[in-house]
Amino acid sequence: MPTYYFHLISEGRQVEDPVGFELDSLDEAIENADLSICEIAGNTLKGGGEVQLEAIIIADDTGHELARVTTESVLLLRFTALAKFRGN
Repeated sequence: MPTYYFHLISEGRQVEDPVGFELDSLDEAIENADLSICEIAGNTLKGGGEVQLEAIIIADDTGHELARVTTESVLLLRFTALAKFRGN
């Protein structure tokens, strides 16, 4: 099983994930990044803060960027789905 590293981009700075996670596929890694962004944003907003997380970069063992999941794209997708669900 490959190891995927989830580097956070916040306020223009990158925070490296030194450990990574073993997952079955890149699709699963992207799904994990998506859920992590939702959790981080939700906890931040509940606490009255402003979401500073810009993106999560998914990298392989060599540091090569495999995917970039942006906070904007995740939240836009979630809010659009919620609006459709509510009939707006």
